[in-house]
Amino acid sequence: MVLLQQVAAQEQYAFNTLYSRYAPHVRNYLTRRLHQPELIDDILQEVMLVLWQHAERVPATVSLLAWLYGIARHKAQKAWTRMATPPLPRSEHEVIDRNEPEVQLLRQEYGCTLNRALDALPLYERTALMLLVRQGYSPQEIAVATGVPASTVRTRMARARQRLRTYVVT
Repeated sequence: MVLLQQVAAQEQYAFNTLYSRYAPHVRNYLTRRLHQPELIDDILQEVMLVLWQHAERVPATVSLLAWLYGIARHKAQKAWTRMATPPLPRSEHEVIDRNEPEVQLLRQEYGCTLNRALDALPLYERTALMLLVRQGYSPQEIAVATGVPASTVRTRMARARQRLRTYVVT
């Protein structure tokens, strides 16, 4: 698609054209999915920002609308999770001094345990998890980067999380 190539070259006119074509569809998708009017416009802007910043990542085998829906779904899930997870209440007396030796030792032990757990994962699971957590890639982006289907990426991440859970908790 010529407009997509122009957006990848950071041409504002092309982006405005794609925005006017696809933003209403993405907004409708988010409206059906979220039922949170206060989040819809913010997430729509995040999705379109991804288009502006990463237009070159759109696979030629996937329609632009499907790609945008995938990003919107991912962003909506993250927003929903943030809203559904209440912040932990802090007591007035609870003050953690990160410089205390006990706190530093606990953080170091936790880091070592987590690194051992990550090292125990199969390479393909560790790679998918690292791209998700450290690079912020969506499962669709990981699929493109690794050359495997997105469903396989999601399965690998689920297995990796389960293995980490059993390794770190026990």
